[in-house]
Amino acid sequence: MKLMNFDALTDFAEHLPDEGEPVAIGRWINGRIISVLASPEIENSHHVATGVSVVPAGSSTPWHHHEAEEIAVIVAGAGEIEIDGVVFPVRAGDVVLTPPDLPHQTRAGAESALAVFWVYSPAGSEVRWLSENPVEDQR
Repeated sequence: MKLMNFDALTDFAEHLPDEGEPVAIGRWINGRIISVLASPEIENSHHVATGVSVVPAGSSTPWHHHEAEEIAVIVAGAGEIEIDGVVFPVRAGDVVLTPPDLPHQTRAGAESALAVFWVYSPAGSEVRWLSENPVEDQR
């Protein structure tokens, strides 16, 4: 099953609408755009969750943690991911692994939005974004 084309995500990241405006991919949650592409909750996977996040230029995710291990593939842009006090500079093509339950934050550089394809294993941590009133941390 095809979930997404990275070229389309890159184009989208280069032309972000203002926060609160309707978006073609996902929805605005806590200052970034998030789209869950696969999850047992939406009945198109069994044990893994995947999705994309786009953090606007100069912005960051809130600090958060979750039970799942997270693999982040940087699709477009540049910035940094801080995991438990260690900062990892990232740019398109990089892959970062965040261990379970460690506090982390993703920050986009000042020049461009940061587009990330992410994978959670086990699935479950993405559920917080599927509700009508999404929350940042599942705990």
